[in-house]
Amino acid sequence: MASRDKIKAQGKTSEMDSEEKKTNLDSNSVDNVKHFLLSSQVSMLLKLGTEEVHKKMQEILQIYNPHTCLKEAALLDYYVSGFMWAKEVNLPSQKISNFMTILHMLLDNIKNKHMSLVDNIKELANALKGTENSISTSYELVEIYTVEEAVYIVDFFKYSLFQHYRLYEFLFHHPRKEMVFSSEENIETFKIPHSLYPLPLEEGMSQDKCDLLQGVEEEDQLADEER
Repeated sequence: MASRDKIKAQGKTSEMDSEEKKTNLDSNSVDNVKHFLLSSQVSMLLKLGTEEVHKKMQEILQIYNPHTCLKEAALLDYYVSGFMWAKEVNLPSQKISNFMTILHMLLDNIKNKHMSLVDNIKELANALKGTENSISTSYELVEIYTVEEAVYIVDFFKYSLFQHYRLYEFLFHHPRKEMVFSSEENIETFKIPHSLYPLPLEEGMSQDKCDLLQGVEEEDQLADEER
């Protein structure tokens, strides 16, 4: 808790059809990314609540079907949870921008570079040290983290991404088959001649009430014909 308080203190003093439309993470332009989020975007997101951040992140990632596509939902949740975590520990805007770029980079390493867990951990270490030995040279990270911040960031990725690494590999490299479940029921009903109204749904009421209602309709029709 003391370390987190230090991070907070430092933060106070320094300041986007799923078949047709792909997310930013799936596009070829991902290799040209320098920063996933600019400081100006971070500053804007910091003023929003969780729901608004969720909607805005969906726009940034160009995600269109998170309610029906498991992959899109999982990615959106991870980006949002990462941002909210960085906000919770009160990292400055530039460091949040770098943190989200690292998060984006690690996921890209799994999807496009098919990087192993060990290599991706090395990528994280190089990014946190600010060295140029990273394989992901298309990403630009200029802000160096303190030891306390680096420890918290390593813990975040350890328990959120690295611990479930094979699940993310499966998510990216094993497309799910769409399964449609349907059932068809045929309900037979008897017709009343010259009925003025549609018959009641028999499955929605007891047989006694159904017979009574149909009997009343027959009597009303006969009365009308006699008149």
